[in-house]
Amino acid sequence: MPGTADFTHEPAVRGTVIYVVLIISLLIVWITTCLRIYVRAIKIKSWGFDDWWMMLTWASFTAMGICMILLAYSGFGKHIWKVPTKWIIFGFKGYLAAQLTYILCVVALKLSVCAFFLRLTNLKWQIWTVWVLIVVNSLYSTGYFFLILNQCSPISHLWNQIILKKGTCLPESIILDASYAHNTISIVSDWILSSLPIFLLRNSKLKKQAKVIIIVLLCLGYFSSVASMIRMSSLPTLNRTLDYTYTVTPIAVWSAVEAAVGILAANLATFRPLLSSYVQTVTTLDSTDSRRGGTSTSRMSGWRRGKSQERFTLNSEGHDMNRLQSTDVRTVQGSSVSDRTSTASGKKNVDEEMGIYKQTELMIREEKIS
Repeated sequence: MPGTADFTHEPAVRGTVIYVVLIISLLIVWITTCLRIYVRAIKIKSWGFDDWWMMLTWASFTAMGICMILLAYSGFGKHIWKVPTKWIIFGFKGYLAAQLTYILCVVALKLSVCAFFLRLTNLKWQIWTVWVLIVVNSLYSTGYFFLILNQCSPISHLWNQIILKKGTCLPESIILDASYAHNTISIVSDWILSSLPIFLLRNSKLKKQAKVIIIVLLCLGYFSSVASMIRMSSLPTLNRTLDYTYTVTPIAVWSAVEAAVGILAANLATFRPLLSSYVQTVTTLDSTDSRRGGTSTSRMSGWRRGKSQERFTLNSEGHDMNRLQSTDVRTVQGSSVSDRTSTASGKKNVDEEMGIYKQTELMIREEKIS
C-alpha cells in the first residue's frame, strides 16, 4: 500500500485528540467512581442497584477507553492509505470492541441513573416513566448490540475484507439507521432523566447553594445529550467514505465525551454525604457561638442572646419543614419543649442524595428559652 513504508505509531492530529480526550475521561471516571464507592459502601453504607449498574458502566467505559487508545496507536486518525494493512486489521478489531463496549456502557449508565431515581421518588407517574425508560433502553440496546456484533458474516469479515477474504456485511444504510435510532433513544432518555429532578426539587426548601449545585448536575446531563447529538451528526460520514481510519475518529471522541460526562453527573449526584461532616461542624460552631452571646450565621440557629430563641435539631440532614404535626408536648426544667414528628409520604427511609428525601421521617425538637 503506498505511503505505508514510513508508518510510525506517532499519532496525527486526530489521533492525538483521541489520546488526550480518552486519558482525561478515564481519569475523571476513575476518580469519581472511586469516590462514589467510598460514599456508598463505606460512609453511608447504602449500596444499591444503581451502584451495581455503575460498576458495570465503569468497567465498560474503561474497556472502551483502552480500545480507543489502541485505535490511535494502530494509526486511526491518519488516512487509510498511510496505514499498513496489518495495523488496519488490528484497528478494526479494536473498533468493533469499542463499539460494543460503548453500547454496554451507555445502557448500563442509563439503568444506573434510572435505579437512582427510583430511590428518590414515590410519585407514580415518575416511577412509570423511569420503568418505561428501563424497558426501552434495555430492549433496544440488546438488539443493537447483537446487530453491531453480527454486522458481518463471519464476524471477522469486518476486518478481513481489506485483504479480500470471502464474507458478507449488512448494508451501511441498515447500520446507520439502527445507530440513528440508538442515539435518538439515548438523547430522549438523557433529557427525561435530566428533567426529573426539577419536579423532585420544585417544593424543596434547599439552600440556594445546594440548588446551584443541582442545576450544574442537570446541565451536565443535558450536555451529555448534546455530545450524543454531535456524535449522531458525524454518523453519515461513514456512509460516504472509504477512508475509515480518518473518518471514525470524531465519532470515537464524541462517544467518549458523551459517556464520560454522563458518568460524571451520575457520580457527582451521590457526593453530598462527603460534605455532611463539614456542615455538621459548622452548624455546631454556630450553635456554640449563639449560646455564648455571639451572632450566628446558621439558618438553624436562633437570635442574639437575651431575645426569644428557637432552635431546631434534626436527626437527619433534612431541609423541608413543611406539614409538621405536633404529637407530644412536655416541660423540661422550666423550658417549654415540644417534640414534633413530620412524616413525608410514609416510611422511615432517608436517602441522602442531593438533599431530596424519599419517605422521610424527621424528628424536630423546638426549645423556647425565655
